[in-house]
Amino acid sequence: MRFLWALNPNRILPPEIRDLLREDSKWAWILFGIAGVSALVEAATLANFLFLGNAVFDQGISSKLGGLIGERVFAGHSRQVLLATLSSTFIALVILRFTLGLAYSYLGSMWSSRITRRLHKKIMQKIVSSPMEMFDEHQLGEIVYGLLSAPTGAFAALGSVTGLMSAIILISTLGVMLLIISPWLLLTAFLIAVLWFVTIVRSLQKRVQLHSFQRYTQQSIGMNIATDTINGIRDIRSLAAEDKWVGEFSSVVDLWETARVRMGILGSLPTSALQALLQIAFAGGIIFAAFVLSSGDLEAQLPVIGVFAYGLFRMYPAIGQVSGAWIGISQAIPSLKAAAEWTGLPEDPLGGGTQEAPSQLSAIRFQGVSFSYDETSPVLIDADFCIKANEITAIVGTSGAGKSTIVDLLLKFRSPKQGTVWLGDQDLNDVVRSSWLGQVALVRQDVFLFAGTVRDNLLAYKPDATDEELTLACRRAGALEFIDAMPERMETRVSERGASLSGGQRQRIAIARALLRNSEVLILDEAMSAVDGETEAQLLQSLVSGSANQTIVLISHRLTTVQYADYIIVLDGGRVVEQGTHADLIAGHGRYRELFSTQAGEEPVVLSDVGRG
Repeated sequence: MRFLWALNPNRILPPEIRDLLREDSKWAWILFGIAGVSALVEAATLANFLFLGNAVFDQGISSKLGGLIGERVFAGHSRQVLLATLSSTFIALVILRFTLGLAYSYLGSMWSSRITRRLHKKIMQKIVSSPMEMFDEHQLGEIVYGLLSAPTGAFAALGSVTGLMSAIILISTLGVMLLIISPWLLLTAFLIAVLWFVTIVRSLQKRVQLHSFQRYTQQSIGMNIATDTINGIRDIRSLAAEDKWVGEFSSVVDLWETARVRMGILGSLPTSALQALLQIAFAGGIIFAAFVLSSGDLEAQLPVIGVFAYGLFRMYPAIGQVSGAWIGISQAIPSLKAAAEWTGLPEDPLGGGTQEAPSQLSAIRFQGVSFSYDETSPVLIDADFCIKANEITAIVGTSGAGKSTIVDLLLKFRSPKQGTVWLGDQDLNDVVRSSWLGQVALVRQDVFLFAGTVRDNLLAYKPDATDEELTLACRRAGALEFIDAMPERMETRVSERGASLSGGQRQRIAIARALLRNSEVLILDEAMSAVDGETEAQLLQSLVSGSANQTIVLISHRLTTVQYADYIIVLDGGRVVEQGTHADLIAGHGRYRELFSTQAGEEPVVLSDVGRG
């Protein structure tokens, strides 16, 4: 491929294509070799065909193509032997060319598939290891479409490049042969092809690339609409807004399919039109020869004309392949640009660190921690508090007070703009995140359940868990009773995102699988919001009684349950306004008492003998 780059890489092949060719370049050289051998076989076939034509007309071996060798090889043989030998050689060459063509197609597809698979995996790796801000900036549909569709441009592009490479080699080889046979006929065909490519194909290339960008953009938008529709189907139906969403999706489909049709028309035009022009030009040359040449000269030139026609018609697909490959490369550019963007996602700097998390946690301290998602709206301001090991620490506050941000900071999903989060005496920024998260279990309010069975969802958090461990975790989470009531118990399938279960059931399964981790720290972020106050109190009692050496961080809107925590941190407007025990905070007549009084209408649920076993 270096001879292509040497001509002018920036014009011959776009940088996205050149980057692909540098991956596993040995494959390109293997294909180059096969294409070269195949082209030589094609040239030998053409020469053999000319010999055969001369033999049919009993004109001897042509002096234009290996006449001296041919005369020596076939000297003394009868015309019948000569015809049989040349015909058998022609068949053997055709079979060899067919075999080489199959090998070239197979290896080309393998190379394209290899790089495409690598792109899929690389994008997936980049997505899962990218900063959380990436998920804030991109919609789900956009991410999914980029993951699944962007790499397919590599397969299409490499298919076009391999086709372009073999076609150029074949055209060059046959061109030399046809130049020897009839320079004037070849010059005419060459001028038609070059003029057609320069005036038509290059302009079509720009239009095809424009339509390809439009198709990719509209399909990405369509994926966003589709994922929003599926995720929000209950709300959409409650508003009777199905027609609105179907209409929006249909409009986008119309746009990308219109772009696809235009790409198809423009992509097929160069090949068919060029072949028609060359065929018309060849037929015109025959008509011209019929009137200019005498009958004797015309008959003498029939083998040459026939072989030239055969060679030219063998070149037609190759010439068309060059045009098609050029258009195909243009179609693939938008996907390749998108793939480059996705593979260029930055690594999450918070994933690494220089230290392992402490094996024994003494406390988690927030010291002067401030955080904001943008420069104008601080979410957490100068927060100072301590989460002691082996205690229940509750974090309360109104919506938007900063509770979920604290959870993200605890998990090292985000980093403080100011201040420090300490694990004992270690700065969390210096701790390898995976070593810390291996000691943490989290249950969020918005529970995600995998499509599969109840057992699959539980084992996702501890693949080697025994049946006894599964049963115990489900019993502690208050999930065993309803699981046993299901048709197939643990083997009952749950629909995607657990839509077939109630909110409380989903949350209890999520708590059960978190308990399976037997982690040092358990974070419950509104994890029992879908159950009633009495059930929440019972669950908390069950969790506490079986977790003597576990640190629990409890975020709950029910203060009648929170009151039983060992320590309570009160947030308001991103600031820690109060902290202490329930009794201290009630006696302080501050924000906590004010919040607690709003729920005074609820009958407090008393946890009897809550203690750690």
